[in-house]
Amino acid sequence: MRFESCLIIALLSTTAIAPASTQTAAEPDSTWRAALAGLTPGTTVRVHNRERGRIKGHVLSASGPTLTLDIGGTPTELSTAALDSLWVRGTAAKTGAIVGAIPGGLMGWIAHGVGNIDCEQQCRGAIPAVLVGATAGAIIGAVIGSLIPKWHRQGP
Repeated sequence: MRFESCLIIALLSTTAIAPASTQTAAEPDSTWRAALAGLTPGTTVRVHNRERGRIKGHVLSASGPTLTLDIGGTPTELSTAALDSLWVRGTAAKTGAIVGAIPGGLMGWIAHGVGNIDCEQQCRGAIPAVLVGATAGAIIGAVIGSLIPKWHRQGP
């Protein structure tokens, strides 16, 4: 039997015997309740409502089955049953920290001089240099990322 055929059979057999518990989703109502519980008044959100389309506004209240938004000075109540998605406006601080840690670690490695052929002593001392560089890069990246707005998906 060819390798590709064996691979396909193996993949099909593992998906066929997967337990049903891994294939069930969380109850939508409890997921929406958890997403709404994390919202505070004044938070900028963007929702997609089945009847009205995409709506952007500031949270006035988020309790029970309704979400009340301030849309252009007008309080608007939305039923969570009619929501498809909920996005909260935040910052890209986490992304900036991750992106900044990589070049920071590389700069620490280069500054320590690991490129030398004699690596016996040099490699042991490089670990702290890489960690310090990565930490500095992560801090700088987080500060820059905190200035950049980013939408974060909440709910189901």
